[in-house]
Amino acid sequence: MANYFFSFIIFVDRLEKLEWTLDSMKQSPFPPNMGVQLLIVSENGEARANSYADELEQAGIKCDYLDITDANREEILELALDAVEGEYVNITKAGVLYPGDSIYKVYKYARKSRKDRILVPGVGESNTNVMKEINAFRKQNGRKTDLNNNYHIIHCNYFSYFIRKTAFCQKRCLGKSISLEILKKIFFTIVSSAEIGYAAKANIIQFSTHEVSKPWEEMIKEECIVFCKFLNFVSRRIIFASKTQNII
Repeated sequence: MANYFFSFIIFVDRLEKLEWTLDSMKQSPFPPNMGVQLLIVSENGEARANSYADELEQAGIKCDYLDITDANREEILELALDAVEGEYVNITKAGVLYPGDSIYKVYKYARKSRKDRILVPGVGESNTNVMKEINAFRKQNGRKTDLNNNYHIIHCNYFSYFIRKTAFCQKRCLGKSISLEILKKIFFTIVSSAEIGYAAKANIIQFSTHEVSKPWEEMIKEECIVFCKFLNFVSRRIIFASKTQNII
């Protein structure tokens, strides 16, 4: 079995957005010892029709697919994590970009910081408040941040975390809201770790709301519902987890 340094779990809502992501990835340098696995997750298997699969395979990037069905929807995140083969895992979504040599820069940082279990690169599109948030605390706290006294700096941009596969919490996160389950999995994992390492020279890009095709009203409704659920989750469970570690 091939060795993979990175596994990207990409949740897809539109094929076009997936192709933006894959197009950005194929431009990155991939040395032989930096194996990359893409696990592409979508409804009805439509993501299998992307136009970049052959080109990525020729570049040594493995493309695997996982279909979301009514039967597996509540456990799809855990099924995806069970299928990853890389040392570090990035749970992301279609439309996030990895320009230039960003992935390679995360790789170089990870190779130098073998003890780091959670890595965060910089995030582009600084005109949006969520992007200002992550970049602000990254600059304020330096390359490494001790979470024992700084749990407040954990942010909701789940697509920017690169997490060592063996560091993920054992608690299975199951539910119909995939976005919420991803956040829960990420947060339970982070609170069990001592530090976050910052791959400061890397940079990924998240489109602002005016750049995506989903209608504004629909996006606001969806994101607000997820965020409100998440606030309830944070207040009731994540603080408890960070203090006791008994449910990690």
